[in-house]
Amino acid sequence: MSPYVKIEFMKIKICGLTRPCEAEYLNKYHADFAGMVLFFPKSKRNITIEQSYKIRRLLNPDIRSVAVTVSPTADQIEAIVSAGFDYIQIHGSMPQNFSEYFNIPVKNLTKDEFEARIQEVKKAGITPAITIKLRSAINRT
Repeated sequence: MSPYVKIEFMKIKICGLTRPCEAEYLNKYHADFAGMVLFFPKSKRNITIEQSYKIRRLLNPDIRSVAVTVSPTADQIEAIVSAGFDYIQIHGSMPQNFSEYFNIPVKNLTKDEFEARIQEVKKAGITPAITIKLRSAINRT
């Protein structure tokens, strides 16, 4: 058995968009995902929901939008969901009521098991992040 992983396909995400004119580059070069940093003022790439709308409306419909956040609050997640992003990428910690917003199977892990895996990844020196497809993960019960 080969020690190499066979890659069936590759997806490209361009992250840190801040201006509407940058959408043209993603359209031209056929990126799969457009990442925008939200609710993290420490980043020079941080933009508002309103600024993200101006960028997202210029993207080709095939390009999926990704809200990139750091330890978002429940209100921030709700704002991202309401804004119509396709995905949310969360770095850092999840809000306490995370499961109220999302119904996502992560290899059938409980929240505690998921947090334990995050700690394992951190110990390995890797910055953990989770990306969630919003339209299929919203738990609107």
